[in-house]
Amino acid sequence: MTELDLETAKTQTLILVDDNKDIQTVVGISLKNFGFNVVMFGTGQSALDALLEVQPQIVLVDHGLPDMSGIELGSRIRNSSGGDKITLVMFTGSQEPETQRLAQEAGFDEFLVKPIRMQDLRTTLLALSQTHNVSSDDT
Repeated sequence: MTELDLETAKTQTLILVDDNKDIQTVVGISLKNFGFNVVMFGTGQSALDALLEVQPQIVLVDHGLPDMSGIELGSRIRNSSGGDKITLVMFTGSQEPETQRLAQEAGFDEFLVKPIRMQDLRTTLLALSQTHNVSSDDT
């Protein structure tokens, strides 16, 4: 990781929403090791309830949550106050084109299929956050 990448990650708060505790552990630890400030939730509603308090720059969402779909969660985040400034990433085992289309329509910035190498996830998140921050600054 370059010094610039490390500085970018250190300024990024990321919400990870996944009901699988093993994925939370592996992905959460990896992202923390990359320098992200990571807050984890197992349900969509718990993530929504904490959104204003946590004020994340990035939200990484699993598609299959116990209380709502990841697509519904993403749409609700995108339509919330300040939601247009959040980088939304769908992180799912589904490779279905319909799921990808619905995620895009809901406002997700990226669609990643599990399993993914942690280094690739880091690279993607950093690139998205830099791009999203530039476009948000322009408005």
